Amino acid sequence: MSRKLLTADTVNPLARDMHRGDASPVADRARQIERELRKSIIKPFTEVIHADINDIQAMGQKPVTFTRQVLTTCAYPSLLHDPFIPSDVKARSDKILNECGGRSTGAYTYSEGIGLIREHVAQYLEMRDGCPAEADNVFLSAGSIESLRSILNVLNFPHDDVRIGVLVPVPRDPSFTSLLDELGIVQIDYYLEENDNWSINPEELNVALDTGGKYCIPKAILVINPGNPTGSVLSPENMEEIVQFAVKRKLVLLADEAYQFNAFAQGRYFQSFKKTMMEMGWPYNRLELISIMSGSTGILGECGLRCGCSELVNLDNDVISIYKKSICVKMCPGVMGQIALDCMICPPLPMEPSYQKFIEEWTSILQSLNDKADLLLRSLNEIQGFQCSHYTAATFVFPRVLLPNKAVEEAKAKGQSPDTFYALNLLEETGICVQPGTVYGQLPGTYHLRMTILPAKETLQKMIELLRRFHLMFMLKYR
Repeated sequence: MSRKLLTADTVNPLARDMHRGDASPVADRARQIERELRKSIIKPFTEVIHADINDIQAMGQKPVTFTRQVLTTCAYPSLLHDPFIPSDVKARSDKILNECGGRSTGAYTYSEGIGLIREHVAQYLEMRDGCPAEADNVFLSAGSIESLRSILNVLNFPHDDVRIGVLVPVPRDPSFTSLLDELGIVQIDYYLEENDNWSINPEELNVALDTGGKYCIPKAILVINPGNPTGSVLSPENMEEIVQFAVKRKLVLLADEAYQFNAFAQGRYFQSFKKTMMEMGWPYNRLELISIMSGSTGILGECGLRCGCSELVNLDNDVISIYKKSICVKMCPGVMGQIALDCMICPPLPMEPSYQKFIEEWTSILQSLNDKADLLLRSLNEIQGFQCSHYTAATFVFPRVLLPNKAVEEAKAKGQSPDTFYALNLLEETGICVQPGTVYGQLPGTYHLRMTILPAKETLQKMIELLRRFHLMFMLKYR
């Protein structure tokens, strides 16, 4: 048989060697256990409790009615004549269809996205930040990670075989690691301050940049706010420090603000980096900023529709032209995702017929998330050996777990990180699936778990009790 033309040795080494963002031995084992349960293999439990899945609709939340009505009417325009469809849904759908070729959502849109929706995003940004926003600087995308990929592709300009570098937080979503690997960009890690609500220390940034600058060309800093996986919200004072750092060290600021609609944490409020730098005045209001937003995450939860956007602030016009050219190869973002994003940033107005139901659903979702976050946070902090921030502005928490030396040594003997060892034991004995902190990165010598607040409240209560019992027995075994 002839040798294959394509082998692992003959494909793009960046793709071959990139970190697999969804890789987790705990999640893989959870899938195996679910198959075993279906085969009636006896376990100490009857179901796997998924506290690892950060997909709000997959975990049972119903889609927002207004969003789905607009999506459905746009996809099937005959509903424009249906008496059961609210008049504001019809009006919104009709305007969007006028922007689509042949009044069909099956037609391509502009590469930048539908013009009307970009205008709505700009209007939302103006209202949010209190400063002008131009629709021409707004670009729709198939989710926030695609926005980041597109801009990094343009920024990625090595010089004399020296790669560019981007400062990235630790911990962080592993998909960022995969993306930078794919593009051949050096990751310059900076550690978040866990003991200060996961804030960003400017001194840590300076040390990281000085170290990274010895082997790459630092080009940008990525900040995730609200944080993933920490659920933290940066204070305005801390954000000012970051803006000052970026300006002083001549870095582009990449602001992943995908979870901004989730900022329901007690006493914590989201503020954008654009608002921060504009209020700081010159020279900080001239910082080159790419701000990223998403409708896939959070309250809307339309993950499968892949809807996101970015605003390019203070970028040179020639760079924006190059960016537009670079995204043409993708043709356009998914049209249904664009429409879903429009429904999120431009919801029904108080005088419109869909408003009452929309606000009731939106408030109910927020209240449910807030209640479950409060329950999980309080319960975790009551377990001896768990340390967790007292709030979250996302759909997950990231507690630190203090593990005994004996457990750490056994984990290392098995070739596992200690938090992976803990999570696998938790899964095998209780059916609870969580993600170990090592997937996201953490300060050496510390161990964490990422747990979502998305299971139903009754399931969450059951999970907490099982976790409490397991942890007590685990600590007794390895003390």
